[in-house]
Amino acid sequence: MKTDGNPKDRPHFELREVSSDGSEKIEICSLGQLADQARQITMDRRGFLGLSALAATALSFSCGSPPVFNSPDKCKSSMAHNKPVHSVAFSFDKLHIASASSDNTVKLWQASDGRLIRTIREHKTPVLSVTFSPYGSSIASGGADNTVKICTASNGSLLGELKGCSGAVRSVSFSATGSMIATGSADNIVRVWTAGDWKLVKELPGHARPVSSVAFSPDASLLASAGEDLTVRLWKTGDWSLVREIKGHTKAITGVAFSPDGSTLASSGDDSSVKLWRVSDGSAVRELKDLDKPALCVAFSPEGYYIACGCADNSVKLWKTKDGNLARILNGHTKPVGCLAFSSDGTLLVSGSADNTLKLWDTSGNRGGPDICLHDPNRNVVPVAPLPATTPSKAPFTGTSRSSGGGGTTCTCNKICTCVPVRRRRKYCFVMFKDRKSSDAG
Repeated sequence: MKTDGNPKDRPHFELREVSSDGSEKIEICSLGQLADQARQITMDRRGFLGLSALAATALSFSCGSPPVFNSPDKCKSSMAHNKPVHSVAFSFDKLHIASASSDNTVKLWQASDGRLIRTIREHKTPVLSVTFSPYGSSIASGGADNTVKICTASNGSLLGELKGCSGAVRSVSFSATGSMIATGSADNIVRVWTAGDWKLVKELPGHARPVSSVAFSPDASLLASAGEDLTVRLWKTGDWSLVREIKGHTKAITGVAFSPDGSTLASSGDDSSVKLWRVSDGSAVRELKDLDKPALCVAFSPEGYYIACGCADNSVKLWKTKDGNLARILNGHTKPVGCLAFSSDGTLLVSGSADNTLKLWDTSGNRGGPDICLHDPNRNVVPVAPLPATTPSKAPFTGTSRSSGGGGTTCTCNKICTCVPVRRRRKYCFVMFKDRKSSDAG
C-alpha cells in the first residue's frame, strides 16, 4: 500500500484504549496523528512498552507490504572508523545511526546522507556495544574497559557511567520504557541497572562463559541473555528469576533477538546456524539454512516479516520468518559482518563489519533509490532487486490475543494489530486499515 496519492487510500489507524472494566475509547487517526498520540502517552515505572516499540510496530504497517531490499555490488570506502565496527544502532526517529569500534570511539551519523555528526571519545579501549535510549535522547556504549558510558545524543556530553563489571561489556540493551539497562560482559554475568540514577539493580549469574548478547522482550517482561557457554537464558524482569535455559547450539552463541510480537526468540552462533525458539516453552521452531560460516549477529525486521543475519562470509542474509526460506543475500562488505540494526519503520538496514565500514541498505522498495556506504564520498546510486512478495494477511500480528498483563481485558480482534500494555490496568491497541470510505467503495 502506498501512502501517497488519494488521501482515502492512505493507511489509517484505530487507537483503542481498553480499560480494566472493559470499556473502550476508540479514535481514528492518521499515521502522523498516531505518532503524536504515542508521544503523549505517559508511563509509570510499571509501564511495559515505551514509545520506541509501540510506534515502531504501528509504523511498520504503514507500507502494507513487506520491504524490498536494494543491494549494491560494491562500495568504495573512505573509512572514518580506523578499526573494526562492533555494534550499530538506529535512533527511533531513524534520523541517526550510532556505531562502536575498536578505535575506542562511538560515532554518530546522519542516516539520510551518511554525514558524520560527531565522535564520542569517552572510552579509552575498544567499544564493543552501542544502543540508543528508546526516545533517542541518550546513547549507551559498553567497552573493553569494563564500563558503560551514557552520553547525550545532542552534544555527546557524558551523563553517567556504569561501573561494576569485572570484564569487557559486550552487549548493552535498554528496556522499551527506557527505565532499565541490561549489560552482558566477559565476566559471565548479566547485570541490570536503573536509568537516570545509573544504579545497579541486580546481578544475574548463571552463564559459565562470557555473555555475548542481551535483549529485552518488547513488553519488557523478559530479558534474554546468550553466551559462549552455548545457552540462552530467559529471565523474568518482575523478580529476576530464571524462567528457562535454552540449549541447542554446538558452539558459542553470538547474538539474540526477540520478534516484534515477543513470541519468538532468534539466536545466532559460531556453529553456522540461526535458530528460532518459542518463548512460551523454549521449544525449537526451526533452524535457518544456507549458512556455511559462523552467524555473528541476528535481527528481526520491525514488522516481523524477515530475519537478518550478519555472517562471517562477509554477507548479510535475510530469511522470511514465516517459512525460513532464504529471501536475499546482501554483498558489499569485504570482511565479516558483526552487527546489524533496522530502522524503526523498517525502511533502512545498517550493517557494520570488520572491514571498518558501515553500509546502509534501502529497504523501502524505492526502485532506483541509492544505498549509502557511510564512508563512500560518491554516494553511488545502484539498481534494485526486489524480494519476493509476502502476503500481509499472514503477518505475525494477525489475530493476536494477549492480555494487558495487569488485570485488564483481552484483545481478540482479528486484524493486523498489536495490543500494547502501557499501564498496569489498561492497554492501547493499534489497528491499521484503509479509510472506511475507501473500504466501502471496494
